[in-house]
Amino acid sequence: MEEPTAGSARPDKDRAPECYMSLKESPTGGSSSNGKGLPPGFISAKQTFRANLSRRPEMIECLDEHIVRWAERLHRMAYFPGAMYDVYVQGYENFPQRKESAPIVAIAHKKLHDVFSALAFMAGRPLERSHDITLVAQAGLFYGIYTYRDLVPELLKRGPLVRPLAAFSRLAGRLTNRFARSFHANPVFREGVDLPPEDIYYDHIFAGPHVMKMDYSEFLRHAGRTTMSSVVAVQKELIELNRSFVIFPEGKYCHDGGIAEMQDLAGIVALRKERALVPVSLTYDELCTDRFGRITAWLKVSEPIPHPTDKRQLPDYLAHLRHTLQKSSIITASHLIASALQHIRLTEQTSFDLVDFKKRYEDYCLAAVESGFAIDERLRDETFRHHQLGSFLRRKGKRWLRREGHRYYLCEKSISKFAESERTVDDIAWNANNIRHLTLK
Repeated sequence: MEEPTAGSARPDKDRAPECYMSLKESPTGGSSSNGKGLPPGFISAKQTFRANLSRRPEMIECLDEHIVRWAERLHRMAYFPGAMYDVYVQGYENFPQRKESAPIVAIAHKKLHDVFSALAFMAGRPLERSHDITLVAQAGLFYGIYTYRDLVPELLKRGPLVRPLAAFSRLAGRLTNRFARSFHANPVFREGVDLPPEDIYYDHIFAGPHVMKMDYSEFLRHAGRTTMSSVVAVQKELIELNRSFVIFPEGKYCHDGGIAEMQDLAGIVALRKERALVPVSLTYDELCTDRFGRITAWLKVSEPIPHPTDKRQLPDYLAHLRHTLQKSSIITASHLIASALQHIRLTEQTSFDLVDFKKRYEDYCLAAVESGFAIDERLRDETFRHHQLGSFLRRKGKRWLRREGHRYYLCEKSISKFAESERTVDDIAWNANNIRHLTLK
């Protein structure tokens, strides 16, 4: 299997894991020209997960029965309309063999879909390279905090409705707690998110005393003890049970699309427990959906980063991890379309000619192909490039662009509507920022 990143030809390393060599890869062009089929150099985690399920006893031996059972359930939901089309992976061979020490696995954090993407990715690993897992997760999942904050409409968070809605959220929190712990997840409280300032804690928007059944000082003590206990637990499981510590090192996914600054937990655990860290970049081809509104996830597993040997090395270690996650982010058609649109917006134009836009898009595709960075290899195929652009214009583009003949007008009012709980900028800027490592003119 060829490695799409230029200048890194290592035939022995770049072959797909042995147990998956039978999975069909599409050649450049061909069946993949219409946006379907397996991209060259990648394997489908959706397929490999199903292949692993056919070896269920071995899979349960690698993980455990609860994880496998929940993974199956989520796998069925992951590919519903509006969710995932597939999860493409490159670099599974960079995971150590199961008989070796389990690594820390650091996955870039992008959006809510990461739950499905990371699940398919981890469950789709070759069983010969699959360790059981341990992880830390946002404490709001364990207590009903997120149920109340994100699922209860703002209009209902008033007066006498606060108490019953908080009680419902606590009940829902028990279910999400059970779900999270079945994946060996441990809760951590993060300042400003699960751990709000005192005035927000008592506000009806958060309803802390009703959701948590604690006053603020008691809540702070509980959060501190719980977080410390979780950090100790994952390190213990990493060493004593040889479980991979899976972490989103940015800490959250509400960013501008690029890789955010790393939190220090991954580096501290690597230092203390002397374990290598496997970086995993994650991007999405989210502007070019299929007819069911599904998107594709792209993950690239880079070579393991040796653990630091001194605390003074941590800043450089974390900076290197951030740089690795950014430069290995797979470049897709969505990112290049967004970059072409963002160029128009930054030059303060309100409209564009389709012919000119297509030329800029083609130029950006050529720049990506020649860059040496990891890309969707189908971008080399003109038919595929045109297919992806057409997919965007027929679906996502209809919301943001008004067409008059060959001229398109940007509808900034529509563009400005985006998921503010998921990202800090609009979808066009967010997708363009995903590939800020690629210089485009």
